[in-house]
Amino acid sequence: MDPLLAVAVSAVVGVVVVTVSRWVLRRLPEPPDDQLDEGESKIPYAALGTPLFLLLTGTASAIGTGIVVLRAPAEAWPAWVGLCSVGVLLAAIDAATTWLPLRLTRVLWGLAAAGILALVLMPTRAADAAGPTTLERMLTALACALALWLFFGVAWFFSRGALGFGDVRIAPVLGAAGGAVSWDIAAAGLLAGCLIGAAWGVVNLARRRPGQFPYAPSQVAGSFLALALFG
Repeated sequence: MDPLLAVAVSAVVGVVVVTVSRWVLRRLPEPPDDQLDEGESKIPYAALGTPLFLLLTGTASAIGTGIVVLRAPAEAWPAWVGLCSVGVLLAAIDAATTWLPLRLTRVLWGLAAAGILALVLMPTRAADAAGPTTLERMLTALACALALWLFFGVAWFFSRGALGFGDVRIAPVLGAAGGAVSWDIAAAGLLAGCLIGAAWGVVNLARRRPGQFPYAPSQVAGSFLALALFG
């Protein structure tokens, strides 16, 4: 895509995410009190809709969209729509509250599923052209979604609470987006996310903040970073 057109598309997506996020945050239900740890306080979702939060979320969404349209093949774009929009918003919410609202995560699942199905509508490459066919992209996306879900599920089981189950829920979406491009991008996104998360964990320990910390921002950032570097 032409760089100027990519900037325009990214800006439009960022504005849409800002507009929708304000509406969504006001309507997200809070988690039940019995899900909160004793003495735990949580920032209400509705209180997150500040100009700074919305600006950062919209900017992150625009940057992610720009990376996708410039670095990913057009045939894989549908699989990234959910991650560029709801995925970025979820990561921002997690960064601010350490919570990943289930209702919004289900919306992300729906967008990811629609994106994978939409891959079959994309043009199939010619027999003598390079790159995977549409069907191969879809199957790889599904396989990578399953692989990352299993990986984070096992990690959650053995972490004994250090990794939140919300991170397991969004893992298939990361795998599907990366897998729609290639196995390598999905694997690189997983590795990058783990490295970013580990670095952030070290920072938390240095600041003497033990316990859970938001991991979804690392997961999402890792996917976009892998695509930017290796797409």
